[in-house]
Amino acid sequence: SRVGSTPVVRLDEYVKEDVLLLKVDTEGFEQHVLAGMDDLLADKQVENVLIEVKPANRPAVAQFFRDKGFNECRNYW
Repeated sequence: SRVGSTPVVRLDEYVKEDVLLLKVDTEGFEQHVLAGMDDLLADKQVENVLIEVKPANRPAVAQFFRDKGFNECRNYW
């Protein structure tokens, strides 16, 4: 296996225009990713978010979005 490093960039710094749909699938690191897009969501530059959340993180993630004024729609398969 190969070991290396990956640069980390906040979505707040990366996204420069409005986003219709943002998909997040980070395998348990949802709260870290959300922390990096706090301003983006607060400014309502993202209209819809589709996020896959680990069960243990669901309450915190749901509260994060409620605090930003988003409505929640759940779908469990």
